[in-house]
Amino acid sequence: NEFSLYYCFRASSTNSTLEAAVKGIAGEAAGTPCFPTKPLLALLLILITVYVGVVIFNFKYSPYLNADKRVMVADYALVVAAAVGTVLGSYYFRKIDLGKFYVNEERPLFELVTFRTPSLGALFASIALGFIMSFKKNKDGNKS
Repeated sequence: NEFSLYYCFRASSTNSTLEAAVKGIAGEAAGTPCFPTKPLLALLLILITVYVGVVIFNFKYSPYLNADKRVMVADYALVVAAAVGTVLGSYYFRKIDLGKFYVNEERPLFELVTFRTPSLGALFASIALGFIMSFKKNKDGNKS
């Protein structure tokens, strides 16, 4: 079970939930080894990315920037935060084994999807979603 592999928590019917949580924190989940580094790494990178993004986004309230620079800082805050989180995660956590991604050589690498004729409801749904998207894009474009 992948959950018990990474989270060191295995509740049984004899233990209470609190008792099982304490044993899970201590790493004694039924004697099985657990590796909590991946979830902790993911949580830490998420928090770092959100913090950096909010700090950069709040620069748009700075009195030292003109209006054009404020808009640019606000627009690119998420991109810069994701790049900073990626660089920090790949440098500081390089010793954590994240596993390998194996490619199945038996299957073709790219395979064309066979489309079938869509139903009438699917056609109307796609038309409605396209209309809503174009309406929203047109409304957002006319703000300034």
